Amino acid sequence: SDRLLWCQDAIMECIHTSQTLEVYSSEQAGRMFETCGLMDQHLKNCVMVCEHGSCGPFVVHLRTLLAFFCYTFPFTLIGTFGPVLLLPAQLSISFAYLGAEFCSTEMQDPFGNDIC
Repeated sequence: SDRLLWCQDAIMECIHTSQTLEVYSSEQAGRMFETCGLMDQHLKNCVMVCEHGSCGPFVVHLRTLLAFFCYTFPFTLIGTFGPVLLLPAQLSISFAYLGAEFCSTEMQDPFGNDIC
């Protein structure tokens, strides 16, 4: 983050120098400074999102409930589906829920430890 702050300071200094040399009008320089301020706000929001993690006990609790659901759900399907469709129905529904849980974990830390 020090490099980003240095870069922003260099951009602001460049705008200020150009304004004193009358390359930009004061209105143009004001808009550029305003844009730099907005970039700084967006950078702080990104840093906050990257540093925010989920609560560990919440994740453990959610996964435990999901495993319990996947284990007990076939018993609720016994009267609804025949024996031939019971296993595919259970697998597809469990796959959907487990996939949604995996996707939510990946969206929380999209760049994680992946090798690019």
